[in-house]
Amino acid sequence: MPEHVPFITPVVPGVVRFRDGGESVRIAVGAGFLEVTRDNRVVILVERALEVSEIDANKAREDLKRVQADLSHDLGSIDAAEHRKLVTEQGWLEAQIRATQP
Repeated sequence: MPEHVPFITPVVPGVVRFRDGGESVRIAVGAGFLEVTRDNRVVILVERALEVSEIDANKAREDLKRVQADLSHDLGSIDAAEHRKLVTEQGWLEAQIRATQP
């Protein structure tokens, strides 16, 4: 949007959609930051990103089941850092799956 107020905000794992010419593009992204600059540019800095063509949705689904099982079985036996790692991985895998869906 023209003359938008500049700001920075966190990005959670998800799907970024944008137009490249007349083509709609979807990319799965991990955690990071989004910045809207004074000159009306949007910059997204994330720890990882995949285009839909790079995603193996079946592998992501299998990995997601494993991560969810680890989270549900190990609630009392993992520390906060390991729990955060699993939750982050869960978000990343869910983003990949969502990116591949029309």
